[in-house]
Amino acid sequence: SLSVSGGSEKTKYYISGGYLKQDGYLITSNYNRYNGRLNLTSELRDWVEVGLKSSIAISKQNYPTQDGTAYANVVQYIRSMSSLYPVYQHGDDGQLILDDKGQPIYDFGKPDPTRRFNDSRNTLQPSNLLATTNLDEVKRDRQLTNINAYAQIKFLKDFRFKTTFGWDRNVLSSLDYQNPDFGDAEGVLGRVTEAEDETTYWTWNNMVSYDKTFGDHQINAMASTEAYKYNFSTFTAAKTGYPFSGLPVLA
Repeated sequence: SLSVSGGSEKTKYYISGGYLKQDGYLITSNYNRYNGRLNLTSELRDWVEVGLKSSIAISKQNYPTQDGTAYANVVQYIRSMSSLYPVYQHGDDGQLILDDKGQPIYDFGKPDPTRRFNDSRNTLQPSNLLATTNLDEVKRDRQLTNINAYAQIKFLKDFRFKTTFGWDRNVLSSLDYQNPDFGDAEGVLGRVTEAEDETTYWTWNNMVSYDKTFGDHQINAMASTEAYKYNFSTFTAAKTGYPFSGLPVLA
C-alpha cells in the first residue's frame, strides 16, 4: 500500500492506494484486490467549507465451492472421501494407467469390469475432486464505489447550512463453470451460469443549525431534510451442452 497526505493551512488532502494478492488453502482458490481512497477538505472562504471522501475497491476471486451437498463441495468431499481410494487409475499390478498422451487418468470410481482390483468405489461415485476443481471455475468479481461530498456555509453569524450527498455503487459479477468431461455437469455436457447484481443508492441531506451562547446559557436549534433512493437489479443466465472443456462462456 502507498499513501500521500499534505496540504496548506486551509486545504488538506489524503490519497492512498493498495494491492492485495492472496492464495487460499484450497487448490485454485485465490483473491486479488485493488483499492484507492481520496479525502479532501478546503476552506474556500471564511464562511465556506467543502469536502470530499471517495473510495473504490475492485476484487477478483476464484472460490471453489465450499458449501452445499454437491460433489463439488471441496470441504465436504475431503471429509467424506477415504484416503484409501486413489486419485489416478491403477492397473491390477499397481501401475498407473496412462492416456494416449502419456498422462495419468483420473479415477472417478466408475465400475471397470476389465480390472480385478480398484475396479469400483462405493462412495462419491462418479467423482474426483482434484480433476473437477482444476477444470471448474467459481469466479466472483466485485466493484465497490463510495463518494461522499459536503458543503457548509456560515451566515448571519450564528447560522450554518450544510448539504451532504453520498453515493454508493456495488457490483457483483459471478461465473460458475462446470466442465463437460466429468463431475456434476457431465450428464448435460457442461454448464455455465453467469449472474450480475448491481446495487446503487444515494442520500442527500440538508441541515440548517443555529447555535447561540450568551453568558452561562446556550441555545441550539436544528432543522433538516433528507432524500434517499435505492435501486437493485440482477441478471442470471445459464447454458449447457459444450463440445469440449475450457469454454467458460455463455456464447
